[in-house]
Amino acid sequence: MKIFQENLPESAIKDMSENDLNILIEEATHEHLRLEREIEDLVWPGQSYLNEDGQPKQNIWPSEFSYLPALYADRIAKEPGLKDRLEKADELSKRIGYVLAVRGTAEVQKAVIASLTARIERAKNQEYPR
Repeated sequence: MKIFQENLPESAIKDMSENDLNILIEEATHEHLRLEREIEDLVWPGQSYLNEDGQPKQNIWPSEFSYLPALYADRIAKEPGLKDRLEKADELSKRIGYVLAVRGTAEVQKAVIASLTARIERAKNQEYPR
């Protein structure tokens, strides 16, 4: 069963088990890398800004570039279909923002659970020393 959704509310994430959070983080990471590859293939076919494991080669993700058509006017004049691809890349970049927000919220919630678990264990050890 897939847990990840781009519009997953924070309240739903806060109610998840640690196992579900791990799955959510993994699914969100997969979706992030998939969208980055899609942008790369859309705007720069044949060129690769990502290495084999999906990480950026130059410490910048394809989604971090600007895809405003006005910035590419010279290229669009030579290649009219580029404008539609740039608009699609811009849309994908915005979706990545949602993906990263969900993943970040899940990572924070996982840290909260770990912190609470450690506090409970410390309290148990102080109350009932071994």
